[in-house]
Amino acid sequence: LYNTNATIIPPKETIDKMNTAKQLSFIISCDGIYKYNDYQRWGSNFETIIHNANVLKNSFTNIMSFKYLNVFTLLNLNAYKQTKQWFDNKGYDHASEWEHGGVLSAWHAPDWYEEWILKHNDFPEVRNYLKRRKYDPDKWQKFLDFVKATDELYGTRLEDYNPELAEQLHKH
Repeated sequence: LYNTNATIIPPKETIDKMNTAKQLSFIISCDGIYKYNDYQRWGSNFETIIHNANVLKNSFTNIMSFKYLNVFTLLNLNAYKQTKQWFDNKGYDHASEWEHGGVLSAWHAPDWYEEWILKHNDFPEVRNYLKRRKYDPDKWQKFLDFVKATDELYGTRLEDYNPELAEQLHKH
């Protein structure tokens, strides 16, 4: 099993060694598409991930499985439908992972957040994830503080990466 964020391609020696394996399984980890990924997974670039993943896929004849794993959090859950459609339209095998309990978990979000998410992302798997949601004002504030600190640290603005979420945060 080779789990990677595909921000780099392994050296030729590693690829040669991997080519001697009977079978390989790949998991390409990303956090949604385009700017949603780039904000949440700072330092990565979605287009580079896809390019490098294609290079990897074409470097081996012994691939048993090749799957993209998108991690969804408060920062990118509003793009669930777009992400799912993008990977489906490309014919890429993909799955979803959900942030559980940490500062980026939607489990701590207020009611308005769930209503907003489901307005455009009403899928059984999203509803299932949100079943455990119970608003926790302290954890929600930690999330807001995290966004502010991240923007200060990296010189970013949430508005430039996820304007829909930024608008909702300003509204509420």
